[in-house]
Amino acid sequence: MDAYGLRKIVLINYTKAIFSTNLRCDRVKIEQKNAENFPLVSILMTTFNSQEFVENSLLSLIYQDYPNKEIIVIDDCSSDNTCNIVQKISDKYSFVKLIQLPENVGTFVAKTIGAKFATGEFITCQDSDDWAHPEKLTKQVEPLLKNKNIIVTFSKWFRVTEKGKAYSRMIYPFIRLNPSSALFRRQIVEEKTGLWDWVRTGADSEFNARLKLVFGNKAIFVINKPLTIGAHRENSLMTSIETGYSDHSVLIRQQYWENWNNWHIKQLMLGHSIRMNYKNRKELFSIPKEISVDINKISRVFKKLELFL
Repeated sequence: MDAYGLRKIVLINYTKAIFSTNLRCDRVKIEQKNAENFPLVSILMTTFNSQEFVENSLLSLIYQDYPNKEIIVIDDCSSDNTCNIVQKISDKYSFVKLIQLPENVGTFVAKTIGAKFATGEFITCQDSDDWAHPEKLTKQVEPLLKNKNIIVTFSKWFRVTEKGKAYSRMIYPFIRLNPSSALFRRQIVEEKTGLWDWVRTGADSEFNARLKLVFGNKAIFVINKPLTIGAHRENSLMTSIETGYSDHSVLIRQQYWENWNNWHIKQLMLGHSIRMNYKNRKELFSIPKEISVDINKISRVFKKLELFL
């Protein structure tokens, strides 16, 4: 990290490989008494059977240098010990909140639910098996504070396998834009573009494209530093047969990409809004059944949590 002007990362256990669960960084003392002078950042983390990974991922957010934050963990109906781990951490840190969903609705519906509980001026997300450098929030918030015309910031990441080897789906480069790193102004984004599409996978790409189309390139700022170390592992969203990049699922992802891309083009040509409208979602564009989420299930979850669609 020295090459990027970032604090050094060290291993928790030097007998084990580099991985998101085996990383830490020296902490900087934060003056919490001045926290209210900084805009609140709401961090959304969705979890599903993440007991092996969630603790260190969550700690990497708790130990962020940025002083004014809330962490909202939305558990997508886990069957393992994930919720117990998160609850113990929440009991210790008052700014960590746990929301348990009664049914599994996928990470992007879960993120949308988390956003309804968010109170921050800014929103960002982190996957429950990734590790964030402690300077991540600060680096991504700074451009938003300096320039009111910037709506969203992104940062880079690199991914490693459980054996400690760098991974890239396209071989090179290893350091790439982190598609889930968007840190954005909550109010204007919710008003102008809406949030994530309700699908099992691929919604980050659609959301990011929508942000770019609505606000323009000048409203987007990319921090060219690897501020996240991602976990490349079996049975994650990116590697599972159903939602990842297998020969079968990549065709489904491609179909979804074509559908939303055509919708974007059509709406722009007609001069219509490309805001994600959940109440009339079926009228926007079709979703391959393999990655769709049952709207009845979503409705039940919203009702249970006393939320409105």
